[in-house]
Order: sequence, then C-alpha cells, then structure tokens
Amino acid sequence: MNKLQLKAFLLCAVLSVPLVSSARVPGILSHLQLGYSFLSNKADYTSTYYSKGLGHDIDTTYKPFEMKTNASWGFTAGTYFRLKRMGNASSLCLTVDYMYNMMTWKSKVDGFAFENDFLLDGATVQMALPIGLDIKLGAHAVDLRTPRFCAAFGAGVYPSYALTTLTGVPVTIDPTFAVTPYVKAEVGIFAGICVKVRAMYAIGDLAYMDYKHDEGDGNIQAGGTAKLTGKSNFAISLLLMPFSYKWSTENWWNSY
Repeated sequence: MNKLQLKAFLLCAVLSVPLVSSARVPGILSHLQLGYSFLSNKADYTSTYYSKGLGHDIDTTYKPFEMKTNASWGFTAGTYFRLKRMGNASSLCLTVDYMYNMMTWKSKVDGFAFENDFLLDGATVQMALPIGLDIKLGAHAVDLRTPRFCAAFGAGVYPSYALTTLTGVPVTIDPTFAVTPYVKAEVGIFAGICVKVRAMYAIGDLAYMDYKHDEGDGNIQAGGTAKLTGKSNFAISLLLMPFSYKWSTENWWNSY
C-alpha cells in the first residue's frame, strides 16, 4: 500500500462527515471505526524432505528460518457495545473488529518440497475477527465530544484465516486457521471526529502456510512439508470514527 492510497483513504473518511451530517445515526454506527494498519510481523519457515526406495532413504528436517515481511499493510473496521458504565467518563465495552492484512515475503530458505536454497517469494492474506473486552476512558467511553482525549486498554481472542500464495510455484496451498489471545491499547483525541491510534499484539503462533507434498512411482516415494508460522504479530492502526460528530456535548452526570 503506497502513500497515495493512504491519502485517498483519509480523504474519503473526511469527506464522509459532511455527506451524512443531516442523517440520523443508529447507535451501532455511532461507534463505527475505520482504519489503516501498519504491520510488523515475523514468521518461522520450517520444512522437511524425505525419500525412500532403491536402498537409499533420506529423512531431513531443515533448520527453521526466521523471516520478516517485505512489505505489509491492512485495513480494519469495527464497532463496540457498552456493557457497563464504570464512572463519569469510563466504560466496560465489548469490541468487535474485522482486520484485512496483506503481508509479502521474499527470502531464500532451505528446502521447499524437493528444492534446496529455495527463493520464497509470495504473499499472505490474513483476515481476522478480534473480539474482546475494553476499558475505555474519555470521549469514546460515554459518547461525548467535550472530553478532548480518550484511551482504551483491552484483551481478547484473535481468530484468523490466512491464505498464502507463492510466485512461480505451481502448487495449491490450503488456507489455514488459528486462534490466539491478543492485547491492545488506544489513545485518541476528539477534533471534529474521534481520531485514535491503536497498537495490537497477537500473542502466540499464527499459521500462514501448511503445505504437504507426496509422490512416487512405485519404486521411489518422496515428499516434503513446508510451514510458515507467524511468531510476532504486531499492528499499529490509525482509526477514524466518522459518525462521532453526532455525540453529545455534555450530560447531567458529566460536564466539562
């Protein structure tokens, strides 16, 4: 994702405010948040190879290779539901987000099926649905425009679905599914609409690729496996809440 695409996203979000200024906003939309994500991910590539037949048996497990994303970006959209007000400007909320992440990889690794010194050149599309509990403070906790600042801390589960494709490799790689816990933190400011920065870290392993290949002609059997497993899954997102301009300025329990 280049700078021009990021500028286009921000422009569309800003233009959406006057276009809906006269509309009535349902409660679920008042908490809608849209964002662009910057990803910093690491993954371990592991592979095996075996060959049996004609008196020569080979069974090799290659040393894991740590990979970093060559380029990565994502989009996110979500909302939250207030479960309990905890104070004048704090609430316990259930948060649901959808995340679409694109990660690209390009590095030489040891072993892919039958090949040594293989150039792993491909991309992983990851779709995730983090669901968790947040403690929210400030403007977004009570839907007020008058508190200028806001923050949140939360944790939950991070179910994800990933599909990896490799450039120039005529193989079919099945999608993978994983569930891990996550933690996150947000800080923001109300400047016409609520603008926030969120840091989210998924704890544990996330499967990006799990490929297995076997073949033989009766006398010789051979095959191999290749796995790409996310070990560090960190995302910083710029979030805009386009309908937050409809929030109240003050209420009887909270005047600023």
